[in-house]
Amino acid sequence: MRIRAAAFAAALAVLPPARAGAAARGLELFTTVAEPDLIPEGIAFDPATRTLYLGSIRKRKIVAVSPEGRVRDFVPPARDGLWSVLGMKVDPERRTLLACSEVDGPGMEGFVPADLGKSGVFELDLATGKTLHVYRAPAGRHLFNDLAFTHGAIWVTDSEEGSVWRIDRRSGRVERYAPAGRLVYPNGIAIDPKERALFVADERTIYVVDLVAKSRRELGHSPGTRLGEADGLYFDRGALLAIQNGHAPIRVARFSLSSGLDRITGEMTLAEDDPRLPEPTTGAVAGDVMYLVGDSQLRAIGKDGTLWPREKLAPVRIYEMPLRSAPPQRDRRIR
Repeated sequence: MRIRAAAFAAALAVLPPARAGAAARGLELFTTVAEPDLIPEGIAFDPATRTLYLGSIRKRKIVAVSPEGRVRDFVPPARDGLWSVLGMKVDPERRTLLACSEVDGPGMEGFVPADLGKSGVFELDLATGKTLHVYRAPAGRHLFNDLAFTHGAIWVTDSEEGSVWRIDRRSGRVERYAPAGRLVYPNGIAIDPKERALFVADERTIYVVDLVAKSRRELGHSPGTRLGEADGLYFDRGALLAIQNGHAPIRVARFSLSSGLDRITGEMTLAEDDPRLPEPTTGAVAGDVMYLVGDSQLRAIGKDGTLWPREKLAPVRIYEMPLRSAPPQRDRRIR
């Protein structure tokens, strides 16, 4: 679930300084991963073990972070053909980790030009880290970026093609659900627990897909509501949480939804221009908190794949942000 690294770097170069009072309330450092060249993007949470999983774009691996903050390799680099790791989700019932993986350029270690555009979803055993299934995109240029899942299907955004794919979990069949070119760089994706509505974010807005009626429309909202460029998108207690990082101000927002899940009824900014979150990508909701990578350092990878000198890189900082303690006066009701 990442935006174009070059565009992101350009946007960060012109960001204004953080505004006074914009810092996220209650944001605390959870742990630091002492691997500054990891270049993480996706993060996921296992409610059973309270373990966090962090995927690496650069090193083609996934690390596990214990509740005490201890870090270990969960999937070693490039095992079973794993590429750069993007959006991830834990399936607590099947005890698996679902991870989007793709080949986007030479910033990935072991890059082979002939593999450019290859993409897929890896399903991994949470107990062993072993690969159980690889759901591969068909031939062509693809970028499987983020995913959501139901009991019977996995839904995946394809940022390169501008589409959404549906993977049948019984047959393993990978089929387009939204035609190519219908969306502009779709990224974050979420689903409500009752599997009625699928939410898909692209550069401009957020769409809601009625999974019963099989219809799609833009999520209803008032003029001036900023919905675009949500890298991470999560359904949380009748609302959507969005990590919007495409341009200033970079923020984490909460959008309350109508009972029909088709319109935004309230908006709350949980974090905005916080200096501890200069380059967040995705998050992981864990009950009343969200875990965030403060600075993914995507801009550290040049167009030619070269990485900043190690002394310029910073350790990976994972933050914990409360979701229930934001001041109510910041909630802007939308009619």
